[in-house]
Amino acid sequence: MIKNFNFYDVYGFLLPGIIIVALLWLPFGLIENEWPEAKVASALIVVIFGYIAGHILQTIAANFFRSTIKDKSGKRRYPSNVFLDQDNSAFSSEFKMRLSERIKALFGINVNVESTADVVGTNKEIDRRRHEAFLLCRSVLVKSKTASYAEQHEGMYALMRGLSLAFILGLVYNAGWASSGLFEEQTESRYWIPVASGLTVAIVASVFSIKYRNEDPKVRFKNSVWIVASLCIALAALGNHLGKHKLPDEGQRILLGAIVLSSLFAALRCYGAFREHAEHFAKAIYRDFCVYEKDDDKGKNEANNGSGSDENKDEDDD
Repeated sequence: MIKNFNFYDVYGFLLPGIIIVALLWLPFGLIENEWPEAKVASALIVVIFGYIAGHILQTIAANFFRSTIKDKSGKRRYPSNVFLDQDNSAFSSEFKMRLSERIKALFGINVNVESTADVVGTNKEIDRRRHEAFLLCRSVLVKSKTASYAEQHEGMYALMRGLSLAFILGLVYNAGWASSGLFEEQTESRYWIPVASGLTVAIVASVFSIKYRNEDPKVRFKNSVWIVASLCIALAALGNHLGKHKLPDEGQRILLGAIVLSSLFAALRCYGAFREHAEHFAKAIYRDFCVYEKDDDKGKNEANNGSGSDENKDEDDD
């Protein structure tokens, strides 16, 4: 039972899941006019299926769409690591030094902000320490409930990441519908071969993703490529087969083609937004942590400012 259903569940799981369910059902509605009934029970079923589908999408998209960016030396690394390089201009040198001092004072971790991209690229230990420090900074902010702005970016990049994959899968599925009847009868009658093969490869790749979940990100990325590619093949063949029995006319075929192009545009825009929010998320965490004060520090500051004075209390009340 879910005790805390928060905005991340809505952004990260529910909305992308509902979109993929809608895109898979769309051809039936356009061609056969078979739309879900406007009842509470139907809406509840859509929400449940959407939430489950959203979880599945995110498990794939998290490895398929990497939030890494290129540093000055051309290597792909996480934004939270790249932003601390001396030759990166996302933050000023003064800010990076202050942030480094706060991280070292609170966690005892040296993030080496004086190092350049070339140095860090040959020293993976520095990147490992920076990654650990970033996660600790985020944990501190979440625990103190001062990471609302950063959490918004986290929710948004999860939403955009899930939507990107949802539109890609919906694109190939609707493209299969639009292409029905355009190939030889013998070819389309063997639709079950790419469907079965695609699903089999996706299942095998999913098993490997569980086995190698702690491996290098590049390994997880390659594995997710196999999953996405095989699902695209299976969905395209399935859409082609379903469209064959519905026999869409030319107008409906053109409409499905427009949906395919719109899905491609939406996928590209969502992917760009995902990359942007991923970078803003890292920046927000570092900025919030840099001005974060522990409860003990707050108490000392209040005491030093004379917060216990009756005169100050009266002035505040006025």
